[in-house]
Amino acid sequence: LLFGNEIPDTSAEMLEVIEIFKQINATKSTNKKKQILLDNADNELFKKCLKYAISNDKQFYIKAVKRVKSNRVFNADEFFRMLDYLNDKGSATKKEKEALFEMISGNDEIFEWCSRIIKKNLRIGVSSKLASLIVDDIKDDICMLCEEDEYIKYAFNDDGKAIVEPKLDGCRCIIRIDKITDKVEYISRNYKKFDILHYFDDKMVQLVEKIDVDVVELDCEITTKNGDFQDLMKLLFRKKVDVVRLCDIVFNIFDIIIPNVRLEDRKNLLWKLNFDGITTKIITGCKVFHEAEAWHEMEYYVKCGFEGAVVKNPDSYYEFKRSKKWVKLKPMKTIDVQCIDVFEGEGKNVGMLGGIIVDVNGVMCRVGSGFTDDEKRYYWKNKNEIVGKIVEIQYQQKTNDGSLRFPVFLRVR
Repeated sequence: LLFGNEIPDTSAEMLEVIEIFKQINATKSTNKKKQILLDNADNELFKKCLKYAISNDKQFYIKAVKRVKSNRVFNADEFFRMLDYLNDKGSATKKEKEALFEMISGNDEIFEWCSRIIKKNLRIGVSSKLASLIVDDIKDDICMLCEEDEYIKYAFNDDGKAIVEPKLDGCRCIIRIDKITDKVEYISRNYKKFDILHYFDDKMVQLVEKIDVDVVELDCEITTKNGDFQDLMKLLFRKKVDVVRLCDIVFNIFDIIIPNVRLEDRKNLLWKLNFDGITTKIITGCKVFHEAEAWHEMEYYVKCGFEGAVVKNPDSYYEFKRSKKWVKLKPMKTIDVQCIDVFEGEGKNVGMLGGIIVDVNGVMCRVGSGFTDDEKRYYWKNKNEIVGKIVEIQYQQKTNDGSLRFPVFLRVR
């Protein structure tokens, strides 16, 4: 990452980029923002900063950026090489974070704006769509995502039909199989690669033999035969292959990514897969013709042990974003528990409440969601107003160790 004893100083170039960011942030007009972007389309460093801050395929695994003592000059190439390294590695150690912080701490403004890039939060009012005017290959989502149940009407087509599938409690994965080279990739919705799954490469190549395209992309949910989500996460991020445990994995394939093809037609293509029903399964769902039927199916799936249901428009095309054409239905539960402690927030929430720790039948559970900014400020200054009090927490389900899955603060009782 270093350039020998002397590192070229690109501070002036970066400060020029920062001035462009400030110009964009100073106007609320989308047309004016657009014009500023177009006026600076030849500034390669500006475009690179935009891409690394906005594109979702760039992830750096650092939540809080800390200023450190540094006499280093700023070098953009060194900075972006380090970000590429963290993105490829999929994690950041304490030493790697410190090295990165030292690279950007020599100048106040450079530290501030590089921090925003690292945290992927420029706060200048430029969306990925707007940035795409001058920056190539900005990635939003790698897969199609669901909206909440308030949009359920959009999941029905003009004939009043929808497809309902069980919502699995697993890990979303895009399997990309190149039939020419036999190369297989397993990619999470956050663009992280599951290298440990290469154990299944031969099976995946055989799976798509009858699909008549060179590169096949399958959308699936990975689960385990015992259904334990925490065990699955531990298994997927292991460095060493455990063949016995890997054999517990199930690839639940519910879509094949083909542009401009209706969901119902894509579902029919799934039957061409050479699935074995053990390691590879296909999820086709059932057809319903009324919202009440969809909710009834959700209740049935929950009784069968699933997370809920997903309602999909049969005419929907595959979109790489959150879409109203796919809607998730999930039951939620609430519980009254005692708050025993609080913890401080990170990043922009430093000096405010980050969340609370509650006692769930002797199991300590951290709850960080559900607080407004006003509540974060108030409860951090007035801890006695929440610590020791009974609070109502919404959650999806209890984990095997008795903690709460997806806990959300509702209110102090």
